[in-house]
Amino acid sequence: MENTSVNDVWRPFSYTSFDGLTLKGRDYGSRLNGTTPLVCLPGLTRSTRDFDTIARTIAYDDENPRRVLALDYRGRGESDYDRNWTNYTPLIEANDVLNGITAAGMGDVALLGTSRGGIISMLLGISRPSIIKGVIMHDIGPELDGGGLIRIKNYVSRMPVPKNWNDAAEVLKTIHGAHFPNYSQEDWERSARLTFRDDNGMPKKDYDPALIKTLKDISPDAPIPTMWPQFLSLRSKPLLTIRGGISDLLSEETLETMDRAHPTMETVIVPDEGHVPSLTGTDTVAAIKRLLLKADIPH
Repeated sequence: MENTSVNDVWRPFSYTSFDGLTLKGRDYGSRLNGTTPLVCLPGLTRSTRDFDTIARTIAYDDENPRRVLALDYRGRGESDYDRNWTNYTPLIEANDVLNGITAAGMGDVALLGTSRGGIISMLLGISRPSIIKGVIMHDIGPELDGGGLIRIKNYVSRMPVPKNWNDAAEVLKTIHGAHFPNYSQEDWERSARLTFRDDNGMPKKDYDPALIKTLKDISPDAPIPTMWPQFLSLRSKPLLTIRGGISDLLSEETLETMDRAHPTMETVIVPDEGHVPSLTGTDTVAAIKRLLLKADIPH
């Protein structure tokens, strides 16, 4: 990565949604190089902070630098909260993402979708396939494991407000420790800084509390919709799927079915990590770079 001061690593990005909300993001790298830009889409309650390390790595790569755009959905991160919580849906968020891509002056793009972001990527595969030149599915697929969904609902609904940053790390360790058994204390402290925003030196939740209402229908008895038609819309695109080795949201069985359904899908398994695994491992970064080179090839 080139030497870049902290203030020069990314540019604040802002645009207006179809219903007047100000939505934000981070814009990395040069707008002028000819490589396919990468658009990063976070998980349900997550923000652009999750992508900072991988965005820097990709945007300022010595051999193949490319522009990277990370977006905060409505109600998350730096974006406006929606007064109508029923608008917190993947379909509306997918429309917001399309508007963001247009506002950024981008044409063809590759997508990196973490969890919820992968669902949005599959929806875009149906609605705007022509702009998608490659997709990275980050611990997500067309079928979701019910146990993982219930766990996500429970911890999002019951997440306490930490007293300080040390407490924030301990809260995350208590909730997620079984899914990341090899995390060090430094890893948990780093995770706390990604999960919570800094509000005058104190950790605060970084999403609209009303988002919890969208999870009310998730229960052990409720059927879980699948997205195989949406996934199959990506069949002609370069595809990389990254799975945590102990993920409870993307099962081994679903991953095997995805592999059979997509003729060229590449897979990376991050051992001893659950939902969602790190994007910074050597094998993972190398696979992401390979996918992006494929996205650069005209199809």
